[in-house]
Amino acid sequence: MITGAHIIVYSKDPEADRAFFRDILNFSSVDAGHGWLIFALPPAEAAFHPSILRRKTVCMSCTSCVTT
Repeated sequence: MITGAHIIVYSKDPEADRAFFRDILNFSSVDAGHGWLIFALPPAEAAFHPSILRRKTVCMSCTSCVTT
């Protein structure tokens, strides 16, 4: 039984993306060394869509769009 996943997002500006997850989304993290932050994520799901392009989409879920 799978109980979790480690997701790697490739980025042209990883420092800005890490800051967004840390400062805006307030996700807790641990430093794996040299500033590589590993973020704790809320429950998640994954989907695979056909594409000839190599792209990523991150969608967040919430219980109330009004209060989030």
